[in-house]
Amino acid sequence: MRQFWLLLIALFILSCTKKEIKDIQADSFRISILPVVNPAFNQYKLTGTLDVHQAAGNVEYGLVVGKTLNPVIEHDQVFKVGSSSTSIDFTKVIANLDTGFMYYVRAYGKSSTSTEYSANQAIGKLTPKLSLNTTSLQYGQIFSVFANFYISDTENLPEVQLNNTPVKLTSVGSGVDVTSLSFIPPATLSPGQYTLTVKVGGMSIAYPTQLTLLEGTWSSLNLLLPRDYSGFTKPDRYVIGDWIYTNQFGNSVSPSSFSKYNYKTGETQTLKALPSELLVQGAAIVQIGNDLHFLGGELIGTGSPNRPVAKSHLIYHTTSDTWTQEPDITAAGRRDAAVMLVGSHIYYGLGTDPSITAGGYFTGLNDVWVYDINTKNWTQLPNFTGKGGYSRAYFNANGKLYVTGGNGDNSAPVKETWCYDPGTNQWSRKADYPGQGWINLSTFSTGGYGYVGLGETASYDSYYGRNLYPNFYKYNTTTDKWTEVSNFGGNLIQPFVANVESGILVGAGFDGSSAPSRALFIFKP
Repeated sequence: MRQFWLLLIALFILSCTKKEIKDIQADSFRISILPVVNPAFNQYKLTGTLDVHQAAGNVEYGLVVGKTLNPVIEHDQVFKVGSSSTSIDFTKVIANLDTGFMYYVRAYGKSSTSTEYSANQAIGKLTPKLSLNTTSLQYGQIFSVFANFYISDTENLPEVQLNNTPVKLTSVGSGVDVTSLSFIPPATLSPGQYTLTVKVGGMSIAYPTQLTLLEGTWSSLNLLLPRDYSGFTKPDRYVIGDWIYTNQFGNSVSPSSFSKYNYKTGETQTLKALPSELLVQGAAIVQIGNDLHFLGGELIGTGSPNRPVAKSHLIYHTTSDTWTQEPDITAAGRRDAAVMLVGSHIYYGLGTDPSITAGGYFTGLNDVWVYDINTKNWTQLPNFTGKGGYSRAYFNANGKLYVTGGNGDNSAPVKETWCYDPGTNQWSRKADYPGQGWINLSTFSTGGYGYVGLGETASYDSYYGRNLYPNFYKYNTTTDKWTEVSNFGGNLIQPFVANVESGILVGAGFDGSSAPSRALFIFKP
């Protein structure tokens, strides 16, 4: 009997337990996410769905991110989105992750009884990188930085800094995984070394190499020179005050002329021209008082090629609009000679003789002479001892003549710099010119410094034509050192160069295809 009652009690207990288990209903839901979208730098957009079948209360949902596969809310970074007792779609943007790592993200749903996760989605490792075409900054010229990420959020644009000083962006362009940021260096910054930093999406990215803000500013003038010309008749020009004097050679359409052009007002005045038999190209020009002395040159009116060179010394008197002729130069005829005025003496020499060619290039001359304005006598000085026969460049600084560049044997580049000192009557070797070009260099001097730049190589590119370079370098006559200054930034060769009150006037010349230019520019050191 006792066993019977024990059996009944056991059956009763079992029946009660089974009934309780059957009455308890577990929460039922699923969580899922779509692949990651990258809307902007270091931002990751995820879209998901919480699908609730049954829940006793709200289900918390969101994202969990970790550096290992299958991140969990107990150990990894949680981005809660919200909670719901019904099915819902959601979107969440994750930002400011450490860009140096690969991450995995899962959507999660958590109720009072269970936690569910979606499949993993990978957030790719991003190493921010900046790239530049040059490390030289120029006043007044646009500078561009390129980043290896896409930026589409126009309300939160990157900030660019130079040594912690914000600069104003002129444009922002975005493509596939690349963004270009452009700006003009502020005039308030001094020349020198700068660290470029881009701040975006909570990150600060510094370019690993310092940039150099170069001294000097280039700007273009609104006016153009009034006449065109060809590469075979490049005019001789000289600037006095606001006037550009031009000895222009003609053709069947436009006759030869001598004129002056005001580069500030655009006014042109016709002056008395030389007779055709005295017309020269490539004369050395020096101003003495109100007179312009034209020394030597190539006799342009005698035909081409192998036109003879002149030994003439012609003087144009600006006050009377008349010409006079001094006795011929004692030295051999030449064009593109060096000329320097020191006191009452004109130093003249070097240059080339186009009537004598060697290897396809004009013959370079090495003799140097001095002309006494008072006695009208020429005296020969020590010959130039450097290399570079064709297309040497010359400048005067602190009463000394400097010679640099030129074409050597077999078109070999010459970068030598030499100095003639009238005080010692000697030549001395100086630091080599650091630019890429070596012929048709442009030169000027101001503030006791010499400036050399532009230039080209002796060889042409088969597709692009002449190999031109925009760089300019300043030569310190005291330290014998070259430093780069703001480059021209354009495509120009063989312009005329003159000192004016607002800086250095540069104009005319040719482009890489030898097409003539009429543009005018000002360089302010």
